[in-house]
Amino acid sequence: LVRLSALAEADCRQVLSHILDGEPEPRLEILARLGEGAPGRAAGLAASGSDDMYRALCLLIAETRPDETALAELCDKWGRGGAAGQAGREGALWLVGRLFRLAAKHAVSPADTNACEFEVAAIDRLTSTRSAPELATAHTDFLTAAERMGSLYMDFGLFLNRELSGLFRKTLP
Repeated sequence: LVRLSALAEADCRQVLSHILDGEPEPRLEILARLGEGAPGRAAGLAASGSDDMYRALCLLIAETRPDETALAELCDKWGRGGAAGQAGREGALWLVGRLFRLAAKHAVSPADTNACEFEVAAIDRLTSTRSAPELATAHTDFLTAAERMGSLYMDFGLFLNRELSGLFRKTLP
């Protein structure tokens, strides 16, 4: 067993530029940040389209009145079943978990989140109605529910929609 530490963001971006040859630099920068120093994870997010779906989710969360139809469509697309959808489901779990982690960190220390530009408004929305302990609990609850859902072979898109709809209800003013 060999344990490797996360790469610095610049190093991760450099590795990604070789893995994802031809990708524009701004996307590589976002993927390196979303992958949190793991180029393999970042490449998986790109291959599954999870990075684009996550960006759409963050924009929905940031809205004053989130579009429930758009959320349902996004969750359905992100949660497609079978082996073909596995990478997307894993990306969804990683990225929604990331959003909770960043929001909890932001609630404690706003300058220490390392968020992507498109995440900032969603994080602000979440922290405007929840404390750091509440966000940390929401993160744990989400991951626990996801694990349980996976063991029961439930529809991931419906699970994601239920969890995120609940999040919206709790973040609306």
